Amino acid sequence: MERDNVISELKQLLVEELDLDAEPEEIGDSDSFVDSQLRLDSLDFLTIAAAVEDKYDTELDFKNDKSLLTVAGIADHIMNCKSA
Repeated sequence: MERDNVISELKQLLVEELDLDAEPEEIGDSDSFVDSQLRLDSLDFLTIAAAVEDKYDTELDFKNDKSLLTVAGIADHIMNCKSA
């Protein structure tokens, strides 16, 4: 599993799961989910966490790990979990 592929998959997952009015390519790898145009709410974070857990068999703890607030951060977390 390559990081670039995971990032692409995550962007597609965000668009589909959150029914975003955006294309996956419009989401920056390091754009904050909180401070960017996405401005996700707590329900969105639960949706993302459930979708990532289903697809990648890993849990996301947005509350205690602020590095997960970007696509790149989630991708790094997935890569680290898979290499462990």
